[in-house]
Amino acid sequence: MAGGHGAGVATRVAGLDALRGVAIALVILRHAWPEGLGGAGIVGVTMFFALSGFLITGLLQSDITKRGRVDYARFYAHRAFRLLPALLAVLVAFVIVDGLIDLLGQRDRVPLTMAVALTYTADLPLGVSMAESMGHLWTLAIEEQFYLLWPLALVIALGAKKLGATIALGFAITTVALMTSIAIAAPEVERIYGLPSSWASAMLIGAGARIYRDRLDSERWTQRTRAIVLAVAIALLAAASFVPEAKSNPAMYIVGGPMIAVSAVILIFAAERRTTTPRWFTPLVLLGLISYAAYLWNYPLTIWLREVAPGHWRVLAPIATIGIATASWLAIERPARRLRNRVDARRARGTRPDR
Repeated sequence: MAGGHGAGVATRVAGLDALRGVAIALVILRHAWPEGLGGAGIVGVTMFFALSGFLITGLLQSDITKRGRVDYARFYAHRAFRLLPALLAVLVAFVIVDGLIDLLGQRDRVPLTMAVALTYTADLPLGVSMAESMGHLWTLAIEEQFYLLWPLALVIALGAKKLGATIALGFAITTVALMTSIAIAAPEVERIYGLPSSWASAMLIGAGARIYRDRLDSERWTQRTRAIVLAVAIALLAAASFVPEAKSNPAMYIVGGPMIAVSAVILIFAAERRTTTPRWFTPLVLLGLISYAAYLWNYPLTIWLREVAPGHWRVLAPIATIGIATASWLAIERPARRLRNRVDARRARGTRPDR
C-alpha cells in the first residue's frame, strides 16, 4: 500500500520503514497461510491505513505552515509519481496473465477490472465483478479517496479552528455507516470487508494522532510507561492476527479496527524516534522500503501461483513477491521518485523543463 511512502529517500525514517515491513509481512503471511492467521491481513492493512492518515496529515500540515495553504498541484503530482508507475506495471502483468493467457478463465472481467483499478473505485459497491487477482485494489481505492477528501477537510477545519470537531464528526459518520453496513450485510458480514466505511476510522485515528502528537506523545511519559504501553500495543496486534474468520466477525470492524489503529499509532510514535534501527531490524526496514510494490504484487502472485504450482505456492508466492517488488523499487519507483524531485526543483526555480 501507499502507506506514507511520499517522503524522499533522504528523509526516510528507518523505524517507520520497519513498521511498514511488519505490516506487509503480516499481509503476505495471511495470503500464504489463511487458515492460521485469520486476522493478520486486517492487522497489516489497518496499520497501513493509520500510517497513511498520520503521514499524509503531516505532509499537509507542513505545506500549510510553509505556504499558508495546501499546494494541491504539488500534492497530487507527488501522489501520482508515487502510486501510478508501480500500479501500471502490475496492471500490464494482469492484462497478460488474465487477459491474453486467461489463466483463471476470467478474461471477460479484464476490461471492467482495468476501469475500476484506474479510477480507484474498487472499494465502492458498484456491482462490478472484478477479476479475482485484482481483488486487493480496494485498499488503494480507500487511500486515494482519502487523498481527495482529507486535504480539503483539513484546510476547512483549520480555517474554522475546528480540527477536533472535524475528526470527531468524521469518526461518528463512519461509525454510523459501518454499523448500518453490518446490519444490511448480516449474517454475511464479510461482504463489508472492502467498503470504505469499514476502515475510514483507522485513517482518521492516524490523522488525529498526527495533529495532537505533542499532547499524546508527551515528554512527561516515563521510559517505563512508554515501554509498558508499547508492549501492550504489540500484544494486541499479535492477538488480533490470530483471530479466526476475522472478516466475518463484526467485532473486528467495530472494535478491532480502531484498536488496531490506536496500537499502530503507539508503534508509530516509537518508530518515529528511531532514525536508525538495530541490525536485526534490517530485513524489516528493507521490506518496508519495497512494501508498496510488495502489496501490489503479492495477492495476484498468490492467486496465479496457486493455479500453476498448487503444491508449492505458499513458499513461491512470498519469494516471488519480494523479488519482483525489489525489481519494481529499483527499476520503476526509485527512478519515478528521482524524476519527481527534478520536477520539484525546476518548479521551485521557476524554469521550464529542458526541451
